[in-house]
Amino acid sequence: MSDVVATYVGTDVDLAFEFSLAKAILLSVNEGGVTALASALKELQRLYPRGGYATFLTNHDQDRVMNVFSRDEVKARLAATILFTLPGVPFLYYGEEIGMTGSKPDPQIRTPMQWTAGPQAGFTTGTPWQPVNEGYEERNVEAQAADASSLLNHYRTLIALRQAHPALSSLNLHVLDSAGRTVLAYLRTTEEEAILVVLNLGIRETDAFALGSRESPLAPGRYTARDLLAGNEAEALVVAEGGAVEGYQPVPVLAPQGALILEMAPALP
Repeated sequence: MSDVVATYVGTDVDLAFEFSLAKAILLSVNEGGVTALASALKELQRLYPRGGYATFLTNHDQDRVMNVFSRDEVKARLAATILFTLPGVPFLYYGEEIGMTGSKPDPQIRTPMQWTAGPQAGFTTGTPWQPVNEGYEERNVEAQAADASSLLNHYRTLIALRQAHPALSSLNLHVLDSAGRTVLAYLRTTEEEAILVVLNLGIRETDAFALGSRESPLAPGRYTARDLLAGNEAEALVVAEGGAVEGYQPVPVLAPQGALILEMAPALP
C-alpha cells in the first residue's frame, strides 16, 4: 500500500498516513524482533526520499494500542519512543497517551476522554454517548500528570525532546547494523546535531549488541554520548574515515524492551 500512497505525496497531498509503518511498529514491539520495523524503514527511505509521511500507532478505526499490546504498558512506552524518534509528522489518537483501552466495534474505541476520577471521567456533566471505560478512576490525565513515572509523562518527555532537538524532527535516518538480534539502532542528524537511538525490542536484557556501519553521516572523530531519557553518560564513540562505525556498544547491558536516546557531541580536543 505504501508504494501507491507515496505517489500522491508532493503533488496531490503534503502528507500521507503511513499505515504500513504503524503496523510494523506494533508487530515488532509485540513480537520482540526487529525484522518488520527494519524492513519498513528501509522501504520508506526508498519511497519517501523527501519525507512527506505522517506516523501514528493506531487510529479511530483500529483497536487501541493498549489492546494490541494486551494492556502491557512497557510495550506501549517502547512504541511511543519509536514513534517520536522516527522521521515523519507524528499523530496521536486521543487517550493513547494515558493508555486508554478499546477494541472493535468502533463505539468502544471512541469512548469519552478520561480527564479525572470524577463523574463521567470529567468529560461532561451530562450523559455521554458511550459509557466511560472501567478503571478510569486510576487511568486519567489528572492522576497521571501528578505521577512523574506515568505513561502520560513519558509521552510529554518524548514530545519535549522532539521539540528541543531538531535532529529528531529532521528527514535524515541512518540505520546501523547490530550484533543483537533484538536490537535496532538508527542515527537522526542535522548539520549541527546527531542523536543515536538504540532500541531493545526483546523481552530479555542483552549485553552483546555491538553497533556498526560502513558509512554514516558522522564526521570522523570522537563523540561523547549522553542519554536524553535518563541523563546518564554512555561510552564515547569513535568514528573512522567515511563515517565508519565499528563495534560500538554505548552501555554494557541494554534493558529488556528498553531504549536509549543518545545525544552525540564531538569531544573537545
